[in-house]
Amino acid sequence: MVAVKTPRVDSSPSSRRTAALAIALVSVFGLAVGCGDDNSSSTTAPETAQSAETNAETVPEGVNEVTVYYPTEEGTLVGEKRLTKLDPLFGALATLQSAPPAEGALAPLAEGVQVLSAVPAGSIALVDMNAAFAESIPPGGSQAQTEALAPLIYTAAAVDGIDSVSITVNGKTPDIVGLAFDLTEPITPEDLPIEVTEPTP
Repeated sequence: MVAVKTPRVDSSPSSRRTAALAIALVSVFGLAVGCGDDNSSSTTAPETAQSAETNAETVPEGVNEVTVYYPTEEGTLVGEKRLTKLDPLFGALATLQSAPPAEGALAPLAEGVQVLSAVPAGSIALVDMNAAFAESIPPGGSQAQTEALAPLIYTAAAVDGIDSVSITVNGKTPDIVGLAFDLTEPITPEDLPIEVTEPTP
């Protein structure tokens, strides 16, 4: 029979102190690693919040930002940024027609006036209005007519790629008595000198 030698366990006081010291070192190391994990989590949180804040400021997909110009009691225009789900040109003019005016501004189009269509043709916006538009143009003086036409012309010309606006009424060039402007030719914002306050970027 082969004798099996049993390992001798050292139970002396010095051996017990060594084991206790080893356990204490392992515990301290574990706490240090845990603290390091907490610090790494806290540094990533602000980055996530900043990213979410940036995304909230962007224009949603499928929505266009347009600039709409409203008349004021002082005979000036004030521009305001608006959002529309329509194409930029028609959407801008539809917003001019239906959305509430900017604070302190007046309604840009007379009651009953409607934008029937608005399509780009190169750098010209072809805008067709209903009969109420021709009836809304004041007969006396180019300044009053400028203030009546300016919201429409400036809003359309603010769309990227548009420089001038050709206006028709029910598909035809309107014959407006006393009109100081030739509607057989496209109109530019420069044809309508008026003080304008641009929207804040």
